[in-house]
Amino acid sequence: MNTPNKEITSTMPKIVASFDLGGSHNRGIVQIYPEGVPIVIAMSAEVADVSRDSIAHSFTQVRLDSTWVGIGNEYYVLGAVAKEAFFGTPALK
Repeated sequence: MNTPNKEITSTMPKIVASFDLGGSHNRGIVQIYPEGVPIVIAMSAEVADVSRDSIAHSFTQVRLDSTWVGIGNEYYVLGAVAKEAFFGTPALK
């Protein structure tokens, strides 16, 4: 008979995140819950729509002041790269 194994636990980590989306800077605190060390994130508030190829070209080196987000076939760059390379606009107006 097939019975559930109570020893099996989820492999997906639990993440706790808090963000302050400001007009000039975005700030956040992220932690793998409950044992992780909180990490502070800060970057400029600009966001820009970009293509997937643009991301691959612009992110050849790691930058701590920028990130990208992909949702389906839509891609966005956030932070300094959005401001400097793609003339992004602040998310808040």
